[in-house]
Amino acid sequence: DHEVVVGLITSGSFFKRGLDICLQTMAQLPESAQHNTKLLLVGNIQEIQALKQKYAPQFPENNLLIVPKTSAIEHVYSAMDIFFYPARLEEFGLVLQEAAVFGLPILTSINTGASELFTGIGRDFVITSNQPSDYLSSLIQLIEDRNLREKLGQCLQACTQHNTERYYL
Repeated sequence: DHEVVVGLITSGSFFKRGLDICLQTMAQLPESAQHNTKLLLVGNIQEIQALKQKYAPQFPENNLLIVPKTSAIEHVYSAMDIFFYPARLEEFGLVLQEAAVFGLPILTSINTGASELFTGIGRDFVITSNQPSDYLSSLIQLIEDRNLREKLGQCLQACTQHNTERYYL
């Protein structure tokens, strides 16, 4: 059994970036999906713990991994299997481009500017709502289907090739 690591990285403004939506969605996972799924969050440990207690106290404590802010963020992306970013508002969202460069499948909201760059299957994982229940089925699909994760990650990684200096020069 392979453990699936779902991650969210933000420099702050947890409400704006939808950490509560992420926590609530993870807490709604069926037992079968929750069993082998970890949530990896980067940020202020005390603030994340407080939000977890407020929005998802039933989410198993041993399934939550919290990493303090770090400049070695590439190690954090490398530890993830899915990048989950249900932002209420994100003018662009460089973290989405970073996750895509690492070939991660991304589940995000339509309220992120960077999601406009997604094509193909990548569009299927851009959610038009801020309700945790609207993310749930897509997240379960990604957790349970490694081939889908790989296909989505490859698609999104290809999308980033058009967002580089090398492409335009």
